Amino acid sequence: MRIRSLKLLIASFSLLAFASSANATIFGDGVYFSAINNGQQGLDSDDQKLFLNAGPVGTSFSGSLGSNNGHLDILGTTVQDVQAVGNGFAIISGVNTPANFFTSVTFTPNLKSFDGMFIRGQLGRTDGCHGGNCADATIDFLITDNNNNVTKLSFNEDTNGNFLPIGFESVEDNLGKELYSVKSVTVSLAANTNGFFFDQLKQMDFSTIAGTPTQQGSVPEPSTWAMMVLGFAGVGFMAYRRKRQGGVFRIA
Repeated sequence: MRIRSLKLLIASFSLLAFASSANATIFGDGVYFSAINNGQQGLDSDDQKLFLNAGPVGTSFSGSLGSNNGHLDILGTTVQDVQAVGNGFAIISGVNTPANFFTSVTFTPNLKSFDGMFIRGQLGRTDGCHGGNCADATIDFLITDNNNNVTKLSFNEDTNGNFLPIGFESVEDNLGKELYSVKSVTVSLAANTNGFFFDQLKQMDFSTIAGTPTQQGSVPEPSTWAMMVLGFAGVGFMAYRRKRQGGVFRIA
């Protein structure tokens, strides 16, 4: 009976370990990534400007970092149709018809990895509101890192149209090294932000890091390590008990 109970306990630990590594949890500012909203852009020497590869109106685009060489360093997708303009600083313009307002874009690393980004742009309104009585817009960054942790950062922007650079960077260790790289980041207007759309997103910088995304390994979270250690300890205890009882140890 004790052995059966221990098996059930180990199975429970294993399920918890799997859930801990597979399910994403939304955390706030400063856990994995820190919000930056000081109106500056290109704070680090590793920041590289995005040059878009011009293409037709659609829901996907690509761009190169650091130089306008046509490489597919960054891939982008949108829900609504947009026009990607590759002229100097990148510009993503919404088609912005009544049935197709630009409100969300997702960036993923392809040939280059990054651990932060900055973006500025211009907001439009569908409700015709002007002046100080209009509600502010909320812009969300939903960031998935290389360990599948998810961070949600929100920025409140006024109704004057243009917004200064906003963005994020990975938290650092005691030696100043960034700890997390980006698997994907979605920039969107929050669900409770009514009457706004992106007229343009432009002047995007990405904080690049060495290596390509395919070289990044997934590192288990501390809670996952704890469950694994408990599981191995339980298996060792079962083997020890079987040995003392003179039986053959098998895991069913």
